[in-house]
Amino acid sequence: MMNYVPFILANLVFFIAWLYFMRLMASLGWSEFVKQHGTKMVKAGRSYPCHSLVFDPDHPRGRSTASLTPTSEGVLFSCGIFFFRPYHPPFLVPWDLVMILESIDGGKSLLVKSDAGTFIAGVDGDFFQSPHVLCRDLKILES
Repeated sequence: MMNYVPFILANLVFFIAWLYFMRLMASLGWSEFVKQHGTKMVKAGRSYPCHSLVFDPDHPRGRSTASLTPTSEGVLFSCGIFFFRPYHPPFLVPWDLVMILESIDGGKSLLVKSDAGTFIAGVDGDFFQSPHVLCRDLKILES
């Protein structure tokens, strides 16, 4: 049994450090939107991967594990990978706070402006072909 103690302690330290890291990551923007737009809604319909999620332009872009689900009420943001879910509950942004940001090269992103803050979500073009998105008259901004 004594041979397993260092292994168990190392895993416990890693787990606690991971939870701390997840809380730190959530504090960079996700938690503010959860406070403002938190929901118990579960995914209903097709989800689309979010390639980048930038809450603060001063922070470098990174890969995102979030997924977006367009619904009749708005866009549901949820964490797609189990290991990244601690401190990242889903939130629902109403359609009136969502705009499309179109770049010079033709790419599109979602721009969300709320009392909780502003962020840009990079998504695939398939997201914009979703029936819930097509039926909306979303404001288009050029970057």
